[in-house]
Amino acid sequence: MALWAVPVVAVAVAFPLVDAAEERSVAVPAPTVVEVGARSDDGRTAVEVATVRAVAPEVRAPAGGVVTALTEAGPVVAGQALFAVDGVDVLAYRGDPLWRDLRPGDRGADVRALGDYLVSLGYLDAVGVDDRFGPATREAVRALQERLGVPRDGEFRLSYVVRVDDAVPAVTGPLVGLGDRVEAGDAVLEGSQPVEALTVAPIAEGGGLGRLAREPVVLRLGEVEVPMSSAAPQGAELDGVVAALEEAAAAGTLERIADESTSTVRYRGAILALQDPAERGAVPSTAVRVDHDGTTCVLLSDGSTAAAQPRRLEVAEPGNELATVLVDADLVGSRVLRDATQATGTSGCG
Repeated sequence: MALWAVPVVAVAVAFPLVDAAEERSVAVPAPTVVEVGARSDDGRTAVEVATVRAVAPEVRAPAGGVVTALTEAGPVVAGQALFAVDGVDVLAYRGDPLWRDLRPGDRGADVRALGDYLVSLGYLDAVGVDDRFGPATREAVRALQERLGVPRDGEFRLSYVVRVDDAVPAVTGPLVGLGDRVEAGDAVLEGSQPVEALTVAPIAEGGGLGRLAREPVVLRLGEVEVPMSSAAPQGAELDGVVAALEEAAAAGTLERIADESTSTVRYRGAILALQDPAERGAVPSTAVRVDHDGTTCVLLSDGSTAAAQPRRLEVAEPGNELATVLVDADLVGSRVLRDATQATGTSGCG
């Protein structure tokens, strides 16, 4: 053992504790004045995202018969064969409702809707679409009938199609089996449950979203960032957010908790932040004085506790660092009393 180590051990054994008074005598006093620091505040908050799904829509048979084919689960595309009844495919139709069989000479908005559908399938030129069932429409229907394997008489029958609106972006599976007999109006396929609402709530109890509820935000799912125009996305933006949540849950980035009884799915492990961080000043929480009416201020000082001048705050928000308050950005670089209670020349925010 080195000789210089012996006294150290001896001291450690002889004096295991430093006297509190002696410790205070060598402690460095905290500064009276501190400089307001700068922070870029994106308001990041740990959140739970909850989605509520609507009742699953159903795709129903347009006519009765025996089910002879069923599509697999997946997205629905206009013109796709969703199932077959008595050997005849029933095609997905997206468009204005068709309410009757149509034949040459018929007129009406439904004739135009049929024409638009035939255009989407490639059987009719858009130039030939109007409110009258004319020769061009008849030839297009004959081409459709050839595909379906039914007599090519040029008359369109409602049994050829089933209307699926935007509430059915995809089907998840059959509600009947091959060989089952169905009647017109019977449910054949189940559609995917669309998300009708999404809410974001902070994990911390009693907390709120503040600016995050009012401004464009980004939802951070591990390494993936999903921009949102608000914390309550709608329409196509909502669909994109839900898809990202599901992918993150599948990857193990988020915890996914499903409640089938309420059609609610909760995702935990996400962070919500502002797209455009706000510039703020930062001071110790002790530097902020709060008056009885809720007014807040800091005390500008050159080092004197007696000459400190109160400066009211427009912003006084908890910072991400312990015991730090974010204040007005124009205070950055100013000198304020570290402890507002030290001020002797003023008792309020003025």
